[in-house]
Amino acid sequence: MNTNSAAAPFNRITSPKSFSARMVLPAIRLVGALTRWNNYRGVGRVARTLGAFLPPAPARIQLSAGTTLEIDLFDDYWTRLIFDDFIYEPEIEAFLAGFAGRDFAWLDCGANIGYWSLRLSEQRPPRHVVAVEASPQTFAKLDVNNRLSGSRFHAVNRALSDSVGKILPFVVTAKHAEAHLATSADAIWGKKVGTVDVETTTIDEILKFAPLDLVGIPLLIKLDVEGAENAALRGAKTTIEAHDTVIIYECHGKDRDCSVTRHLLQDGRFDLYSLEGGLIEISSVSQALALKKDSRKGYNFAAVKKTVALPHVIGT
Repeated sequence: MNTNSAAAPFNRITSPKSFSARMVLPAIRLVGALTRWNNYRGVGRVARTLGAFLPPAPARIQLSAGTTLEIDLFDDYWTRLIFDDFIYEPEIEAFLAGFAGRDFAWLDCGANIGYWSLRLSEQRPPRHVVAVEASPQTFAKLDVNNRLSGSRFHAVNRALSDSVGKILPFVVTAKHAEAHLATSADAIWGKKVGTVDVETTTIDEILKFAPLDLVGIPLLIKLDVEGAENAALRGAKTTIEAHDTVIIYECHGKDRDCSVTRHLLQDGRFDLYSLEGGLIEISSVSQALALKKDSRKGYNFAAVKKTVALPHVIGT
């Protein structure tokens, strides 16, 4: 796959789609020029501050010749994409680059507004990419982005779990990247949260009906479903048994139990690796915990089924 790197960046074109976006884009670019040395940290805070008293600022970013992504410039999670040399989730970028020249299918669980599904569907043949997003509001943005780039992947608006057809409350937060199925903790801590009802499904169920071609190729699953990862894995039993599977997942620094890593180690069918700073094999929960030094950060790991040849990863 092609990568957007500082060495060979694509000249991303940002097109404001409202007066508000046209007004604030120069200010955000100025902040970016001042913070480029620190990977543009600070841009999101400025965007969030401006968005507190201005109307939404939609803009479209041409990520590559064939891929357009629409964001709100006040969305502090995505705003840095306007800068040519900003690399989103560089650890995943490097890991996927190791699969260059190899055919695979992509199941994007917790796809958000569709960044990775857009990137990978540009490089994959038809019927090779499916995106799953639980939040109805975020799914609407994902659907727009898919259509802007030619409807290259199949999109599913469901919450992943270990059962099909349940209606559960889903927490919709100001930071959409942290939206999640409601848990007892949301009530215990008295959080002021808004919820919407969502329907659950499983990975096994999705693969029964989604147009995904898995004949003779590995299945790469990006699993980032904000605390529902283990339930989603329980709902992928048939899928994992039937296919050469690679699971790219986040194990958050605040999860001192390393619950997803623990689950996958106990499964026994996978070799586990940290993707932080290269490829580091993980053989114990304590080893994973030692790598998670910042409780505010999500750490990317990969579980590679033992039947899959490990890719060469850039930076290792």
